[in-house]
Amino acid sequence: MSEMRKLALLVLTLFAILSTTGITLFTNRIVKPIKQLRDAANELASGDLRELVSVSSKDEILLLANDFNRLIEAMQKVLGGLTQHSVQLASSTEEMSSTLNNFTVQAQNQSASTEEIAATTEQLSAGMDLVYQSSNQQNESVESLIGTMQGLSAKIGDMGKMVVSAGQKIDDINSLAKDGETTLSKLNDSMKAVLESSTSMTSIIEIINEISDRINLLSLNAAIEAA
Repeated sequence: MSEMRKLALLVLTLFAILSTTGITLFTNRIVKPIKQLRDAANELASGDLRELVSVSSKDEILLLANDFNRLIEAMQKVLGGLTQHSVQLASSTEEMSSTLNNFTVQAQNQSASTEEIAATTEQLSAGMDLVYQSSNQQNESVESLIGTMQGLSAKIGDMGKMVVSAGQKIDDINSLAKDGETTLSKLNDSMKAVLESSTSMTSIIEIINEISDRINLLSLNAAIEAA
């Protein structure tokens, strides 16, 4: 009976280890990457585009992470171009302001020649054209950024659904794990009860055998006396 008890305890221990290992693997393969994507989405929403997402998963989560990284890279390019255009626009505006100031000074002094005034007017016109072009480029960049942000919003929405689904699965797993622990505890108690019952039954069988032996001995003695 001692061997049966050891075997039962060994089976229960192995089952508990396998259950814990399975839950740990599920957490590392699914829950952890989804949390990384959720954290990256929060950083992106706050305007942090410095880091890409790195996950070790090889399923749909990896595909979503790759799409997320491409989205971040696209936004980095758009924002970089927008910054460059803003710098160009500021420079052009400064040049135009300087040209206007020079033109005003020349007009006030009335000492500039007609050719100088014409050249100044051409510079002013060129500056206005440059500002117009920069404004158009900036508008295009803004429109591209708006489109990218709309795509990001859709991605974050899908990711939120995945996180909620994963959270529900985690809750289900935790519930199953608790149920499993309860079942293991009940099974352990049942095994102990069976082992105790087996021990008690063995004792009863031994007593019955002793009684049977005594009855046989009495019968034999009675037969001898009768003879």
